[in-house]
Amino acid sequence: MTSDTIGDSDVIVVYGDPDESMEIGLPDDKCVVKKLSGDIDLVSKVVSGRTVITYVSSAGHTVVQVDGGARRVIIHIVDTITAYTGWKVSEGADTCLIFGP
Repeated sequence: MTSDTIGDSDVIVVYGDPDESMEIGLPDDKCVVKKLSGDIDLVSKVVSGRTVITYVSSAGHTVVQVDGGARRVIIHIVDTITAYTGWKVSEGADTCLIFGP
């Protein structure tokens, strides 16, 4: 997993092997989870005062937007191979997250 803040959003990249059960915990119980793209089923629920997103990882790239918390969160869910070959985080005055060869 890697993360950064870009504009008014926290951006997170999580990765795992296809068919692996995964969970993402967010520290706010008022989050609204919306899948923007990709082919996985997400379940979000409130557990002990926080929002928990569970899913089974697949090959490819899924983008999820989470609103309603302190900040908007954009989550990129990718398979391990894609994560290691396609993502780059550039730090400095202008932070950017780049996907591509």
